[in-house]
Amino acid sequence: MTIRFDGRVAIVTGAGNGLGRAHALGLAGRGAKVVVNDFGGARDGTGGSLYFGLAGTNSTDGRSVIPGFTPDREEFLEYDVAKLIQDLASPKKPIVGLVSTLPMQGQYNPMTGQMGETWPILSQLEQLFTLRTLTPDVDHIDKDVDVLMIVHPKNFPSKTLYAIDQFVMRGGKVLLFLDPDSGADTNGQDQQNPFAGAAANRWTSRSSASSVRSGLW
Repeated sequence: MTIRFDGRVAIVTGAGNGLGRAHALGLAGRGAKVVVNDFGGARDGTGGSLYFGLAGTNSTDGRSVIPGFTPDREEFLEYDVAKLIQDLASPKKPIVGLVSTLPMQGQYNPMTGQMGETWPILSQLEQLFTLRTLTPDVDHIDKDVDVLMIVHPKNFPSKTLYAIDQFVMRGGKVLLFLDPDSGADTNGQDQQNPFAGAAANRWTSRSSASSVRSGLW
């Protein structure tokens, strides 16, 4: 009877050639998930480098991998391992609906002729959640949205405020970020007099924020 290693993980060192390579191929041929390592140097250990990573699986054959642990990410080690475990424990990512009047996903800059960069926080969110962007004039929030993230709700129309109200009323969770002095809000500013535009933006932002709060409470 052939011995099988399905569902098991084997770690083989020195798997670059010789017996180590033969063992790695043999284990893989019998169903094992094989993690290989080879210094790539001489037999006395000189001239090689060691790379160490982490591979995880769950009961539904889901897989998550940290390709390599590097010194420059030492301070993020706990986060990386926790994220790997979270990915395996919850394969279906919660859905976060994002609605904002700020250019968080980049905006065309006519002065440079280039698109602005996406805000780093969105890249971080996409690692753990399914991010769904909603327009500021949205008139309903889909029922599969787990959390609604509202950033700088400036001049939201009544239909959007009503949609947010209904989302909260049916038990939806909201993250609300308010900053009446937001430096990222350049909409409507006069390039010849940016301070006047900034003052107008502060007043409008406070008014819109009050409208959202009134709808939620």
